[in-house]
Amino acid sequence: MAAEWAASKEQSSTTAGALKFGEALEDYISSRENILSPCTIRDYRGIQRNYIPSLMDIKIDDIIQDDIQKAINLEAVKLSPKTVRNIHGLISAVLRVYRPSMALNTALPKKKRVELYIPSDAEVKILMNAVQGTELEIPVLLLGIPDVYIMQRGGWGNDGTLKAVYRHALSDKAQEMNKLANEHFEDLLSDGSHESSHKRKKP
Repeated sequence: MAAEWAASKEQSSTTAGALKFGEALEDYISSRENILSPCTIRDYRGIQRNYIPSLMDIKIDDIIQDDIQKAINLEAVKLSPKTVRNIHGLISAVLRVYRPSMALNTALPKKKRVELYIPSDAEVKILMNAVQGTELEIPVLLLGIPDVYIMQRGGWGNDGTLKAVYRHALSDKAQEMNKLANEHFEDLLSDGSHESSHKRKKP
């Protein structure tokens, strides 16, 4: 039985190695259509149709690291680092199944550092006033406006509702930073209240 199992495994390995990469990729995706999410399968199909054409006709046993590196380099010219990494992840997953002895050492593009724009206090006030009472008010509040703004707009006297919705997911450090942000925006609200009060008193 052991000899039969070894022979069967060797035969299976030989059969897999004779597959072209494109055939192995198709088998890999098809075998996971009922397991992975439709979104993931859709992404895999997109990679299959649009990228790494140079690998598709190479037999699994004949693929070398240089083939993969060249294919990745070509895609890196026109695609984002994240997309290139996703493509390489699929290549790696296929080879783990059909050629598990091959260890990849591909040089991948570095992730781009995202430059975040931080709005000024004045810009936040303008945004909040612009969306107040519109269908955009709630989505904007959920984008990260501190609690004191959300509570004021929602008419809540405390943050109990907020805690029930999302604060339980924050780490201690995140809560600490959130508190600092709230204190800052409380000052903005106070300034805004004074301004509104001043405007109402005008004849």
